[in-house]
Amino acid sequence: MGDVERPGRADRVRGIRPGGSRGDEGAAARRAVALRYDMGKDTAPLVVAGGVGALAEQIVREAVRAGVPLVQDPELVRWLVRVPVGTEIPPVLYEAVARIFVFLLKAGGAPERISGNHGG
Repeated sequence: MGDVERPGRADRVRGIRPGGSRGDEGAAARRAVALRYDMGKDTAPLVVAGGVGALAEQIVREAVRAGVPLVQDPELVRWLVRVPVGTEIPPVLYEAVARIFVFLLKAGGAPERISGNHGG
């Protein structure tokens, strides 16, 4: 997914900064975020789980167990992990997340299974 556009410097100035906010910190720590998007209910994708380190590993294990599609995009997940659980992603991330949902749909993911987990 190398062609996914990333938030720019102006977005960092507005308070969205890449990096981990939940779990173990560190440059090499694994990060994971689970998203849900229900077109009939949600106005934007919602962060339903997110974390760094051991918590990220647990999120990935649960996603695999539940059959949730996984997409690895380390740069995007560094942004998404900053979004509080239970809140919608900010508009600056809509395009990047939409590209992942489209990718999953084209890959055969049924819409009801695309809660999305972005691991890095």
